[in-house]
Amino acid sequence: MEVIETPDGDCIALGAEAVATERNALGHHGFYVEPTYAIAPTALDRYRERGVFGPDDDVVVPLTGSRLKK
Repeated sequence: MEVIETPDGDCIALGAEAVATERNALGHHGFYVEPTYAIAPTALDRYRERGVFGPDDDVVVPLTGSRLKK
């Protein structure tokens, strides 16, 4: 909470449907992640919509937690 309360801190709420949509989009591009790992790219989309990040900004969003079984 301390970081969120700082002048540059932020928090974003995401719905399950938006995360599921992003997870499916990632899958279409060959990134098979479990649902919890689709949250970060979903948040990135929302921040881009808000103008926090521009379309040409470089942002790293790690994707882990593959849903592929061994």
